[in-house]
Amino acid sequence: MVAEQTDRMEEIVSYQLQRATGGSARLLQRVPVAPVLERLRDSLLKVYAGRALDIQLLVEAGCMFRGDERDLMEMLGNLMDNACKYARRRIRISAAGGDANPLDIIVEDDGPGVAPALCRAILQRGFRADSRGEGQGIGLSVTADIAASYQGGLTIDSAGQGGARVRLRFN
Repeated sequence: MVAEQTDRMEEIVSYQLQRATGGSARLLQRVPVAPVLERLRDSLLKVYAGRALDIQLLVEAGCMFRGDERDLMEMLGNLMDNACKYARRRIRISAAGGDANPLDIIVEDDGPGVAPALCRAILQRGFRADSRGEGQGIGLSVTADIAASYQGGLTIDSAGQGGARVRLRFN
């Protein structure tokens, strides 16, 4: 498990260095969203096995992301990991659209949520709204940057479950 996570981190660092130096031309592919979410859910349920989390996926049939699968994995991995860290028990991820329609991916949890005054601030690189000390405070800003590179956006507000709701939208 540790070796797998280390390999994944090395892949991410290598890929981000390629992106930063312009070393890889971005080819827009049609990436099915459901399998990416399923892989991430399965991995996170192992990482957070002691928490007995309930991660529900609600993905519209034919839901597609137009871009690089690694970018989608990075964005969704960051959002889902945050949801796992803060959820009391339940996380719901819904995805709809793609191709001719805007793609919306929403990650909701039943945790403490984010104060409205902090919703914009936590998108800034290095800003931390908590004192847990886990992570470096860059996951949301990286996710927002990747989304913006696809002319997409990331917003944060309150979820119906009482926690946070993070929405990725790509037109």
